[in-house]
This record gives sequence, structure tokens and C-alpha cells, in this order.
Amino acid sequence: MTMDNSPALAIGQVAERSAKIVQEVEKAVVGKREVLNRMMAVFLSSGGHILLEDFPG
Repeated sequence: MTMDNSPALAIGQVAERSAKIVQEVEKAVVGKREVLNRMMAVFLSSGGHILLEDFPG
């Protein structure tokens, strides 16, 4: 059982923070904004799993 004492965030706050996270990750992963946005959606969903497939390098 988990106890969550953190305050709830409004959807606007979640969207803003998610955009900032994607923007930071995009500094290292160039040209994959759509993939990063989809990954963020999976992270925010309950029980999401990701299988990454791409060209090496």
C-alpha cells in the first residue's frame, strides 16, 4: 500500500511540467519530439510500458 501525501496538480500544471521535461530530454535526443511526447504520455498513464526500437547511434 502506498501513501501519497503530495498535493494534486491541475492538468495545466501537469502539461507545463511535462513540456519542460520533454524540452530537457530533447537536448540529448535530437529530432524525436513526437516520440518523446508519446513516451511522456505513457509515463503519465497508469501501468504504461515502453519498448524503444530505433537505429543504433
